[in-house]
Amino acid sequence: MSQIFQEVVQRDTAWQRAVDRVSHQEPDAASRFKWRGEDFYHFNGFPELLRAVCEGDPNVRVRCNFDPGSPRDDAQVDEILDANMDSDIDTWFENWRRKGVTYKTLPPMSNFHTLKEEYVFPDAWIERFWEEEEDV
Repeated sequence: MSQIFQEVVQRDTAWQRAVDRVSHQEPDAASRFKWRGEDFYHFNGFPELLRAVCEGDPNVRVRCNFDPGSPRDDAQVDEILDANMDSDIDTWFENWRRKGVTYKTLPPMSNFHTLKEEYVFPDAWIERFWEEEEDV
């Protein structure tokens, strides 16, 4: 779990920090808001929350029972900015995506799709479960 967290969540945090810097250069609020509506923008304060979690801030209610690693440093965020600075928002999105990259959970944990269905979208999972039961 630690490796996936560090590769995925820490990477996404660095991308959001870069997006925050780019979006603040937009001339109007509507343009800035458009950046925040993309998949690579999780929520306001996400990078700060992750830093607090990684540092074990006692004022944060989120805890990890694994090593979350350290947030990517400013130089790594600058690399993202340098590589994408002249790109439009669609190109940023394409560069952020992990094309062809997959991660698998380690036993005894369920696979990601099952975890997502049960914990992220439980209502959809329940509806599908009932549909499957009715088919039997």
